[in-house]
Amino acid sequence: MEIIWDNKAFIAFNKTLDYISEDSPKNASRIVDEVIQTFDKIIKHPFIYPADKYKKNNDNSYRAFNLYRIRISYKVEESRILVVRCRHTSQRPLYY
Repeated sequence: MEIIWDNKAFIAFNKTLDYISEDSPKNASRIVDEVIQTFDKIIKHPFIYPADKYKKNNDNSYRAFNLYRIRISYKVEESRILVVRCRHTSQRPLYY
């Protein structure tokens, strides 16, 4: 199983890292490391995190986790994990 990032989710994640890196490059690097570790767990256990409560008509294939106030949503597919969304938790929740 592989991890694939949607382009918008990847851009949002990188913007968040750039913002954090302005104050603390070390913290930004730590977040990257922990996201990698989290996806290593997800590859082994794709349904380890709860269903994404902000996904409309979720068939339970959309899951989400929070890490350092960053919410990352992903879709479990047959042969891959598709990262579909990345938002800071201080943003007003939007359904998609």
